[in-house]
Amino acid sequence: MFYVLVMVLFKINIKDFFRHGRTPMITAFVTQSSSGTLPLTLNAARGLNLPKSLYGFSLPLGATANMDGAAIRIAVSAVFAANVIGDPLSFAEIVQVVLIGTLASVGTAGVPGAGIIMIATVFAQLGLPMEAVGLLTAVDVLVGMGCTAVNVTGDLAGTSIISKTEKSQENEQISAN
Repeated sequence: MFYVLVMVLFKINIKDFFRHGRTPMITAFVTQSSSGTLPLTLNAARGLNLPKSLYGFSLPLGATANMDGAAIRIAVSAVFAANVIGDPLSFAEIVQVVLIGTLASVGTAGVPGAGIIMIATVFAQLGLPMEAVGLLTAVDVLVGMGCTAVNVTGDLAGTSIISKTEKSQENEQISAN
């Protein structure tokens, strides 16, 4: 929903975005692989008439480093684990989870199952029980599907927004000359 709001602010045609983006989003959901979905995401960017010089750089970078779904997943998992053991996180610990989760998500591989390893790493840093990772593994496939779809959607939305802002700047430069 956040992406839709931001794209509306930048006057991006939402209907076109989802018409061209649905295939990579659904494929990311089913395969749980941002990297494996990259060729479809590149095709979607081409269909949206985004500049190849932009999406040829931003989408591969996003598939390897922009794991916003993974960052959300790590934070939610840490809060879940803390609540399961009956020791809710303090504000300082939540800030720590956000920082560690964001940094860990950048290093997460874009392949199925990589998120649970990052969750275990963050849990070790926070002193949360590893048994909670076992609980999360039971539902990891479902959570991973949604998070991967969020990652791919974010990559395509970010590229679309950058393209729109670049076109606006080009038009301002042309009219100034």
